[in-house]
Amino acid sequence: MPASSNTKKETITLGINTSEIFLFDPKLLGFVSSKHKFVGKMVEGAEHVLGIGCMDGFGSAIVSNFVKNMMSIDFYRSHIEHIDPTQEPLFLSRVVNALKHDGVFIVGMPSLESQAYASEINTFSHINCQTATQLTSTLNRYFNNVFSFGMNDEVLHSGYGKMCHYILNLCVRPKKY
Repeated sequence: MPASSNTKKETITLGINTSEIFLFDPKLLGFVSSKHKFVGKMVEGAEHVLGIGCMDGFGSAIVSNFVKNMMSIDFYRSHIEHIDPTQEPLFLSRVVNALKHDGVFIVGMPSLESQAYASEINTFSHINCQTATQLTSTLNRYFNNVFSFGMNDEVLHSGYGKMCHYILNLCVRPKKY
């Protein structure tokens, strides 16, 4: 159906990371959108959501449509939302301590197995990839319940971890330290 003449047309400026993805690998935006739509559905209706490692906020714009209040942060101006393995225990303990008893933590990363197919820049920037089993084991030390999912392209599933390109874990009931 053609747009009416009353439709206001706007343009937006994408962030540096999202613009680069759009220009050099636009299908990747479909994968990013799928991940964030899943996260949005998992936290739908939540009062407060914090996105950690949001790059320039493209995915946060999707999640924010599902929740009441969304704040997103990243510690590098341009990107790199990745946690150094030596800092992982400190990071996760701070996440747990910041959550309420009914808090939810969703974490995702490319699988360790996927790195054999990753570009040089992607391999360089993903400094803490793990297998699905490793990530679930780590998260079980901090949460009473950990639900694991995998992604291949834009398809989310609960299939065989070693064949997942991307891993997502939904963590609930934090263990307080």
